[in-house]
Amino acid sequence: MESYTLRRADDETAQKVATVVVERFDIEAVRIRGLAEAVRASGDEDVVPDGATGYFEEEIDGEDVDSVVDALGSLTRVVIYADSPVFAWFEDGKVRFRGDEEVLDAVDEEGVSASVASETPESVVEEMTDDG
Repeated sequence: MESYTLRRADDETAQKVATVVVERFDIEAVRIRGLAEAVRASGDEDVVPDGATGYFEEEIDGEDVDSVVDALGSLTRVVIYADSPVFAWFEDGKVRFRGDEEVLDAVDEEGVSASVASETPESVVEEMTDDG
């Protein structure tokens, strides 16, 4: 399985890639981070934990991944896990995802051109899985 990267991806592009990844992996969990007020203002309040104010981080069950993909643009970070992180979105437009040739072909069919990440540096793995 290869790692791929996109830089300066807009919300729509990131959602396309996330949808492809979600369709091809058994998603176990999703970790999200965002500013509660901003997420609610975007109309995506269903992904904000009850009573949350300010910045929040939440891990949710993989069954709820579709609502997260829909809200992706209003969140500051999204990491989708199968047996390991398979997709990460960062508010600066950086997207990292993992997959085989089938995943890459499906992403290409969506009109998205990804670059192969020659390796995933340990710092990026830590950033994708950071609890802090």
